[in-house]
Amino acid sequence: MWYPMASEASLNLSLEPKIRVMVVDDSRVQREMLILALSQDPQLEVVGSAGSGVEAIAQFARLNVDVVTMDL
Repeated sequence: MWYPMASEASLNLSLEPKIRVMVVDDSRVQREMLILALSQDPQLEVVGSAGSGVEAIAQFARLNVDVVTMDL
């Protein structure tokens, strides 16, 4: 998978913690596209992804997630 180079402007240089995001989607392609898009925001940190609700529940507490995006 291709990831763009982080520019100096996209680096989170503030002291504020990033918002920890988990992406849940049964489509691997859609999941990877959303992760790539969210990764461009310096205020967000994608900390996990899952292909099903069962996988998401297993990871949720361990990852200390702030926001979950889930395709229903």
